[in-house]
Amino acid sequence: MNSPISTERAISLGTGALQNMRSFVGRGAKISTPVTMICGIIADLASTIAKFSLYLLIVAACAALISGFLWFARYRRHFLQAATDGVMSPEEVRNLGESNGWSVMFAFSVVASVVMGGFVVAEKMGGDGDKGVLASTIPGLEKLQNSLFRVEQKIEGVKNDTQVIRKDTGAIREDAAVIRNDTAAVRQDTTRIAASVEEIAKRFDSLASAGGLIPNPTTPEAHYHNARFQEVSGNFAAARKEYADYLMANLDVLDPWLSYSAMLKVQEGRSGAIEALRFFGEKAKPNTASFETALALLEEPGPRRNKLAALAASHPDYGPLLHLLSQEYSNTKLGEQTLADQRAEMEWLEKFRAANAAGKFLRYFLDKKEAQKWLDDADARWAKLQSTPARVLENPVTLTAMKSNSGWAVTFISSDFKMKELFYKLDGSGEFVSTGHQAFQNPQTGLPQVNTYLPLPNLAPGAHTIEVKYLDKNDQTNGPYTLKFSTADQQLAQGKMMLNAAIGSWLSFRDFDGKVLLYFTTLMSYRPVIREVRYSLNSDALDQTFTFKPSEIMFEPGDDVFLSVPKNTGFAHVQVTFKDGAKSAVQKIMREK
Repeated sequence: MNSPISTERAISLGTGALQNMRSFVGRGAKISTPVTMICGIIADLASTIAKFSLYLLIVAACAALISGFLWFARYRRHFLQAATDGVMSPEEVRNLGESNGWSVMFAFSVVASVVMGGFVVAEKMGGDGDKGVLASTIPGLEKLQNSLFRVEQKIEGVKNDTQVIRKDTGAIREDAAVIRNDTAAVRQDTTRIAASVEEIAKRFDSLASAGGLIPNPTTPEAHYHNARFQEVSGNFAAARKEYADYLMANLDVLDPWLSYSAMLKVQEGRSGAIEALRFFGEKAKPNTASFETALALLEEPGPRRNKLAALAASHPDYGPLLHLLSQEYSNTKLGEQTLADQRAEMEWLEKFRAANAAGKFLRYFLDKKEAQKWLDDADARWAKLQSTPARVLENPVTLTAMKSNSGWAVTFISSDFKMKELFYKLDGSGEFVSTGHQAFQNPQTGLPQVNTYLPLPNLAPGAHTIEVKYLDKNDQTNGPYTLKFSTADQQLAQGKMMLNAAIGSWLSFRDFDGKVLLYFTTLMSYRPVIREVRYSLNSDALDQTFTFKPSEIMFEPGDDVFLSVPKNTGFAHVQVTFKDGAKSAVQKIMREK
């Protein structure tokens, strides 16, 4: 059994051990210092998240106390045994120090405590809020700190979003109501969005007035302004980038979409423009009516019109669609309009004018000057359409019925001179029947001329209805239109027309067998339309009446067609009262001697 060591020897050995410990800790600091310095720097920069430097100091200090206690207390016996002979070999020193795990932890913890303590003290003395000491004193580190560790705002946003998803069930129901357009919240949201767009439009107008390229644009209106500026300047690559930045804002306004697609059509053709717009349609959700309208306008004419009509049905408050649909039927688009085209153009223009008056047009434009061009175009086309009588657009086919010795016949008159075929149906009986064609061509179409004359020899007296429809140059059916007439009215109109054409020959004088005869033959040929004939001789008094036998047969004057007048008669005045009560102008007939 080894003898105990003396007190002096123990102190000597303890002093040597302490010196070895200092040397050991010093050597360990060469490794632990860089490591803990790096950790300290990261902890200092991450102070925006939490006080990591303080936390690491506490951990290091606790680790140093625990490891030191275990090392000195637990291994004291081993130390005394190694020192009984009064000499500690290098191997024994390594076993008790460098090769012992608790001693290594103690050395590392001591260095870490010193380093982290330095960061904590420096932060208290020179740190700025939650930035830490490094970001507060070294320029440039604050930006690095913000990009790497400034996450509290994002975390707060995530918390808010999580709360909304978890708790705000009522808001979800309101969002569903937005789709159905059946709640007051929808109207409020729509008003708020419209007001926001109006503010953006005002700012865009200010930018457009100022002109020039805006450096470092951050708002939708600035991006759109720059996009147009770059496009006009010919820098299409820069223009496309600015358009892309603007379009991702997903505002429900039309003119930027149209400007962008027009530029793409010039550069990449229609298919390339469609592909580019569909790309944005995938990125910007939900798709707005403006996006869908711009995409529909890139279609061919037939599908384009159908898609625009479908969009107008699904977006009844989107005024620009009504204007675009009116253009689809305009002379500018078609080159030549039929009456059906004019009716459709007028119908859509009327809806557009009502939508504009209700404030459903201008709010979908950022550039109000562009919107004004649309309004001016609509006004010009509306004025031109007003020059066509409404009755012509409503019913472009009229008829004239006339009676001859072979019976009644109807002549149709159409305002559409390029109709290709005409069909009729009399008094609702049977199917529509074509009137046929004549032997010569219509010079405006190069096709056989439509026959507009329809004999009706067995037409009974009274009121009748003829329904007509026709094919225009686009093979579109117009009508049917209902035309009503009565034989009595038509006969009266025919008689008036013919008598007016025969003014000057209503009466005639004849010297016969020593007498002067005054003939009423022309007037008596139209007895079915005449109620009374008054005349006067050598004056305009119209104080005499010519009596005649009424008849319903036209062009048969009968037997009582003249009377004998005084030989000194030089002229006669005559006036006819028709069966409808209308009176003709007074006619003066001179006797030729």
